[in-house]
Amino acid sequence: MDNGDLLYVDDDRTVLMLATIFFAHEGMTVHCAANGEEALEKLRERTFPLMLTDFNMPGMDGLELAGRAREMAPHMPIFMITGDISPEIVRLAGEAGIARVFAKPFDLEEMVAMVEKIVKAADAEPAC
Repeated sequence: MDNGDLLYVDDDRTVLMLATIFFAHEGMTVHCAANGEEALEKLRERTFPLMLTDFNMPGMDGLELAGRAREMAPHMPIFMITGDISPEIVRLAGEAGIARVFAKPFDLEEMVAMVEKIVKAADAEPAC
């Protein structure tokens, strides 16, 4: 696992580009996936200290992706971003093992602080 790496999944290429720039400014490397299948391919290749995913994507949505990612990387925290922050979505996200749901538009500073906390904790774990 590389220091400061995270997997960001979103079908909007502009969002992926902005996330890459923003998190790079904070010293992190973003590995982008444009859909759930691409994210699963990346998870088959390596582990990440954190995955951020959009909820509403064509094909596999963020909830399904989280469930499948959880099977591959059971200890990886997953954050989801959605425009629909209904209690039902939050409940389903919790059942899928999603640690935190951010409503769109989200507070970038709050998200970065949470991402940094998780990534730094993962970097501090002994590699045994």
